[in-house]
Amino acid sequence: MSYMRENPMSSHSALEDSLSLLFAENVRAELVREQPLAEGVMYVAVMRYTKAGESGSLTSVEQTAVVVHDHRFDLPEFTVSPKLSGLAGWVQRLVGMRDISFSDSPEFSRRYHLFGWKEAAVRGLFTKELRSSFEAQARWSARGGREWIALFQDRFVCESLNLHEFIDQALVLLAEFQRALEKLDYNAESSRKVEMSDMIASLETYRGFGAAAMLRHLKKLQVTAEELSLFLKQSIPRQHIPSGLRAQVVGLNLMLVILGVFFCIIGLTVLLPLAAYTKGEMRMVLALVGTSFSLAGGGMAFATVWYRRGRLRLLSHGVSTCGVLRDVKRTGAEVNGAQQYHVHIDYQTGQSTVSTVMPLYLNVGRALELKSSGEPVTVLVDPEKPATVLCLDTLLIVEPTKIQSTNSQHLIGLHRRP
Repeated sequence: MSYMRENPMSSHSALEDSLSLLFAENVRAELVREQPLAEGVMYVAVMRYTKAGESGSLTSVEQTAVVVHDHRFDLPEFTVSPKLSGLAGWVQRLVGMRDISFSDSPEFSRRYHLFGWKEAAVRGLFTKELRSSFEAQARWSARGGREWIALFQDRFVCESLNLHEFIDQALVLLAEFQRALEKLDYNAESSRKVEMSDMIASLETYRGFGAAAMLRHLKKLQVTAEELSLFLKQSIPRQHIPSGLRAQVVGLNLMLVILGVFFCIIGLTVLLPLAAYTKGEMRMVLALVGTSFSLAGGGMAFATVWYRRGRLRLLSHGVSTCGVLRDVKRTGAEVNGAQQYHVHIDYQTGQSTVSTVMPLYLNVGRALELKSSGEPVTVLVDPEKPATVLCLDTLLIVEPTKIQSTNSQHLIGLHRRP
């Protein structure tokens, strides 16, 4: 695939989008330098994002990064960073993921935390020489996946006078990454794409509160290709909806209904009656709080029930048709800590083509692949609201494969390409 020169605006947007995927944060980047490469481009940028800490507090992160996009790369997803020390390090080990260690590099394993869902591929990438380079270059961190890699020092903004030295240090690590990737390409045969089954299998071997919570969440989202195939074969209205499919499409939001009803009841049956029997300023306070509880709780419950009703209608009555993903754009908004993307879809209805937008929070990488390839996808269309759709190919599937759509002759792409 040849590298096409991008205009500054699209290049900057691609950089921010890719950094947001690498860091799983809503990243904004100030471009400092851009240099074309033989099959890609190197960026130097100051990246900024807001990160949620272990205690739930928000902190602003600002750091200089050397980012390379090379079409020849096929990196397994990984993150490597210096281990935290003291109490922060103890908390990280308690709630976080197990790191990948090497018996023949005790110093690297002592100083660095290395993580990747495809452990075999990540181990193959981190050769002895690459580990030695990290040992020699203190403070450096890296994140990578497929065609992108970012090298940085955590929360360090490089001054312009020291930028050349900063870039030179990053290039030393980058050169070692390239050599290691060449060896990995020569030796490895398995796919480096991370599947949902990889994540579940890895989490089942980990300890820590964070890993256990993520494992429970992913298991609730599990849906297999066979389940989805049987789901599509049902006549409308579909009576059996797999629990994992329901969780991914409708959401795990039933608790919002319960909380909304609870707040509404507290406001109507406790706070407002108390206000009626109270005098003075306290009466006004109780009336105000009771009214707020009732309105907020009732509104939250009603909005959640309305949303769930629409999503369930889409699953039970949705009409399956063929479509194409035209664009995937990051909105900058977040819902429950997940970044929101807008997927622009064209789908066929009769002899006409309809264009619409679908919000997406999971499996964004798959959506980007479908956009790039232009391959047809299967779309469920809400019969009452034709602008409301669900692209089945962007779901998280435990056992990826191609399955046959029941009302069209095309194969829906519920699979990962190697």
